[in-house]
Amino acid sequence: MGIPQIEPTEILKQAGCKSKFEWKWKGPKEVGPFEKMKELKISADAFWNLEEGEFEGVLEVQDYGTKKNLIKIFNAAKDSHAREFRKQEKLDKKLTKE
Repeated sequence: MGIPQIEPTEILKQAGCKSKFEWKWKGPKEVGPFEKMKELKISADAFWNLEEGEFEGVLEVQDYGTKKNLIKIFNAAKDSHAREFRKQEKLDKKLTKE
C-alpha cells in the first residue's frame, strides 16, 4: 500500500510543532521534533510507521494539545491514503476485467 506522499515535516507544521531553544553549556541548542527527525535520520517511511505513543518518546512532542493534534492529523493522512489506495485498486480491477 505504500506510505502517504505528504512530507513528515508538513504534518508536524500542521500539528503546530515548533522548535525551541534549550541552553546547554555550549550555548543555545535548537530542540524539538524537526531537529529530532534530522538527528535520528528518520525517513518518511520510518515516520509513517511510528505508533501513537512514539511521538512523545522519539520526536519529543511534549505538549499535550500538540501531541493530540499531531496524532489526529497523522491518522487522518494515513486513512485518506488507504482510501485512495483502495479506490485505485478497485479501478485497476475494473479495468483488467474489461
